[in-house]
Amino acid sequence: MPAQPPVKEPEEEMEAEGESQLPEANGEVEEPRENEGTRGGGAEETMEESTEERETDLEDSDEEEEEEEEEESSEMDDEDCERRRGECLDEMMDLEKQFQELKEKLFRERLNQVKVKLDEVLTGKAGEYREPLAALQNSMQIRTQVAGVYRELCLQVIKHKHECEVQGARQHLESERTLLFDAMKGELLEKIRRLEEDRQNIDLTSEWSDELRGKKCKRKNLLGRSEKKKKVALVSGKHHPQNALKDQQPPLKPLLAPACSGFSLSGN
Repeated sequence: MPAQPPVKEPEEEMEAEGESQLPEANGEVEEPRENEGTRGGGAEETMEESTEERETDLEDSDEEEEEEEEEESSEMDDEDCERRRGECLDEMMDLEKQFQELKEKLFRERLNQVKVKLDEVLTGKAGEYREPLAALQNSMQIRTQVAGVYRELCLQVIKHKHECEVQGARQHLESERTLLFDAMKGELLEKIRRLEEDRQNIDLTSEWSDELRGKKCKRKNLLGRSEKKKKVALVSGKHHPQNALKDQQPPLKPLLAPACSGFSLSGN
């Protein structure tokens, strides 16, 4: 910034004017002192009045001068403020331009660094990229090994479960088979027992029926023979040898009836 001239403050100006006016006041005061010796005591009153008037005049003049100085200083302050404001705005614009230039320059440098780093990463030459990549590959190998072991264990567990289920199914099948075999065996034995009982009952009834039929057959045979004898005695005319043979043969139906009945019962 350009050097500015020093501005005098109103207090300093007032002090300088007061000092310049003091000798005049002293001279005016000295004149009545010289006349005091001639006039005597009556002049003292006039001196006091004159001094009071002069003091009041001085005070009024001082106040007027102060007001004028304040007005001049306020005008000077406004001008200085406007001038300083313009200078500050110019400096601020310059600083903003410099800041924008530095910002763009920094952005370009940063962008170039990022591009270089990206090229190194793509080519695999960046040290910051190699170390994490090696760590990731190591962790990948460890995880693959752990996953392989876990897979083997899972397969073994599944295999054991399958074997247990197959063994349980076989045992269940054997138990069901034995239970079914025992049940069928019991049913068959029960049927056999009932059939034996039925056969025994049938044998008894067949024997009884055979006896009854035998008795009936004997009665019929006796009755048939007696009737035939009567017929032979009553027959007249020629006597054929065939008729004689027929008379001598016993009837076959009554003899075969018990055998047929027994065979039919045993077949049932």
